[in-house]
Amino acid sequence: MSMGSNVLYVRDFTKMINHKVILKDCNMAIARGEICCLFGKNGTGKSLFLHCILGYTNFDSGLVKINGYDITKRIQIRRHSGFVPTDDYSFCELLTPNEYFSFIKGVFSLSEKETSRKIEHLSEKLSVKIYLDELIGNLSFGTRKKIVLIGILLYDPILLVCDEIFEGLDASSVQAVREIFLEKKKRGHSILFTSHLYQEAIAVSDRCYQIINRTIKEDDYL
Repeated sequence: MSMGSNVLYVRDFTKMINHKVILKDCNMAIARGEICCLFGKNGTGKSLFLHCILGYTNFDSGLVKINGYDITKRIQIRRHSGFVPTDDYSFCELLTPNEYFSFIKGVFSLSEKETSRKIEHLSEKLSVKIYLDELIGNLSFGTRKKIVLIGILLYDPILLVCDEIFEGLDASSVQAVREIFLEKKKRGHSILFTSHLYQEAIAVSDRCYQIINRTIKEDDYL
């Protein structure tokens, strides 16, 4: 596995907690325009792995690069990646979606016209338009997840990382998210998402990895 032009490159990754090995010698590479799923049972370390490779949590050893940048390059990593967590939205719960989107527009110096167009389109597509002036903390689990996803799509990073993205979504929203994944893929962007449901994992994936015996292995099913 060479670093090459991969959007995500992980080599010899190891994470321990209280001297206990959680993940060991993990390798992963995601090319441009590739949708990848990390599959594994609950409690195997999927969420922890995502937090580590995005720089939110320290890890013990290994190399991680996003679009060629080491994860210590925080400004570049923030511009080139976006993360939809599985359940913790405390960072935006005191804002309305419109306030949150305005914050993102300012941070990334986004065009007013283009941002408004994206918000209109995505809020319709994901059926959240009626909630744009409600506090995010008062919204349902699935709606909060969709709001955070829209926020990331406004600045449109080359790597989208989602933790259990389909959990809490109805069938129409699941289909909408899949369509968003495929649209990003067409533009050469890459997606990494986790799931504990195997058929759901492979339905939209070009490549699937599994956590088995504390390491990550590529699934040869696809």
